[in-house]
Amino acid sequence: MKGYMGKILSIDLTNKAIKEIPLEEKLAKHYIGGRGLGARLMLDNVPPNVDPLSPENSIFCMLGPFTGTKPMIPVCQRYEFVSKSPLTGIYLCTNTGGRFGVELKRSGYDGLMLTGASETPVYLAIQDDQIRFEDASQLWGLKVSETRKKLEEKENFPSAVMIGPAGEKLVEVASVFDVVAHNHRAAGRGGLGAVFGSKNLKAMVAKGSKTPELHDEDKLKALIKDVTRETKENPAAQNFHRLGTVQLIASMSENGVYTGKNGQIAQMDLIGKFDAETWVANYVTKNTGCYGCTLVCGKLSEIKEGKHKGKIADGPEYESFWSLGTNCGMNEFNGTLMANILCDEYGMDTISAGVTAGFALECYEKGYLDHWKAELPELKWGDEESILKLIEMMANREGFGNVLAEGTRACAEKVGQDSMNFALQVKGLEFPAYDPRAVWGMALGYATSPRGACHLKSWTIGAEVLTGEYDRFSTDGKAGLVIGLQHFRSILDSCIVCVIGSRAVPEDMIIALLKAITGTESWNLGEIGERICNTERYIATQQGVSRKDDKIPYRILEEPLPNGPAAGKVIGKENFNTMLSEYYDLREWDQNGIPKQETLRRLQIVD
Repeated sequence: MKGYMGKILSIDLTNKAIKEIPLEEKLAKHYIGGRGLGARLMLDNVPPNVDPLSPENSIFCMLGPFTGTKPMIPVCQRYEFVSKSPLTGIYLCTNTGGRFGVELKRSGYDGLMLTGASETPVYLAIQDDQIRFEDASQLWGLKVSETRKKLEEKENFPSAVMIGPAGEKLVEVASVFDVVAHNHRAAGRGGLGAVFGSKNLKAMVAKGSKTPELHDEDKLKALIKDVTRETKENPAAQNFHRLGTVQLIASMSENGVYTGKNGQIAQMDLIGKFDAETWVANYVTKNTGCYGCTLVCGKLSEIKEGKHKGKIADGPEYESFWSLGTNCGMNEFNGTLMANILCDEYGMDTISAGVTAGFALECYEKGYLDHWKAELPELKWGDEESILKLIEMMANREGFGNVLAEGTRACAEKVGQDSMNFALQVKGLEFPAYDPRAVWGMALGYATSPRGACHLKSWTIGAEVLTGEYDRFSTDGKAGLVIGLQHFRSILDSCIVCVIGSRAVPEDMIIALLKAITGTESWNLGEIGERICNTERYIATQQGVSRKDDKIPYRILEEPLPNGPAAGKVIGKENFNTMLSEYYDLREWDQNGIPKQETLRRLQIVD
């Protein structure tokens, strides 16, 4: 097929063995690429009971037909990682922007499969057909920015992905970063950085000179003009250019969705103090964007005063302002920016790190951490020193940080008492910044996301809060809404299209781009999305996931918020189970959440 390079690069890190695997045309048509193709390869190649941190686990770095074309499509130069998560113990998909995916595609590959584990630290250098294993012992122990500088000195490559010290120490909330200068892009969720660390893989660099063959280059050029115009003129897109994702703080705060102190309160007093307009006016120094992006929604921020004056933060994004700031009771910029900087430098997911820190703060307040008190500073909500210390302890596995490094669920299991009730996680993955008590569809979205609590797989906020198309305090229609969004988001992650940039690349544009690139006229995106979601669920059920795991914590299910528009609203077990049962019926799964064999056969997932 045109638009593809026709092969997957397979690297065995144990034996330093390299081979190329042909990409079957049928798989490309059934799964497109990216997340979908990664899920299929994981199903076919990774045993369900594999230890995530063992050499037998694989990492799939997958590209889509929109990756690396020439001319290049704006907002579409991302790439997807698929593996088994050490944080959750189940299937993981996580994508990022940056340039590595483009250079890997232009080296002649539609994806990369990493297996085994090196005996000593290494980094990979990929340039067209030449693959090198390089000694990374001098990089081991370096923070992310230090690693980038050393790689720039050693290699004349335009792209690099890497881990920080947290990944090396197998911290289960560690991320993988695509870094150019201060421009950090992270495959953030689920602990992929620890999987890299378990394989002694510090970094990868790539540089390529090839481009995929196109079906209709002139048509693609015309479509690219339309996408570029939309990124520059569409008001929804332009708000992201001006204010970044942080613009959401205002609307989410006003609607009671943005909570504080580990979900104990709705945070209603942020406008003019801790919002995007104040941030951009006083802290943002530069706009940044992913490689080839004309939307440019990223920001660099500078701490202007105090002991961290002059420090530069990439972002933070909306999620990070919540997890590291408001969720920890810290509704001010300097401390939140510094917490974000620490996570980026050590190489950790800002969402999981912040939620785990917020959980620890509540446990300390309740007296649940007395066993570890000698290892901890005095912890206080909103105290910058407390929060920064927790992050450093987590990244270094120092004292109680060794418990925090396993994430919120594992921490609650060790702390005991009733702490699991307020551990904000699903299947081990920490909550993002949308409290489901104020938007009930997100409860179902979190519970049924293939990787655990995730807003990116089914963002019901638009339909429930921003447009009011659905009653956000009702179960009506939520199962169908979540399923439709899950299907479409799986398509975005497989082509691959940025979820922010998708405002300029709606479904009809995706089909037009696929036709122009590949020459294949028939693309049933609804069926492909359904196939991808069912493949992921099939993997998860083989790993032990069922209805017992599709649940949300007690705090979100039974404890009402004390203030804001959602004050007094309780989802309750009955309402939640109503949504979940309807979801299973519509999915053609049994009531234990297991895909029926006829469903898997209809979608050609199994013979």
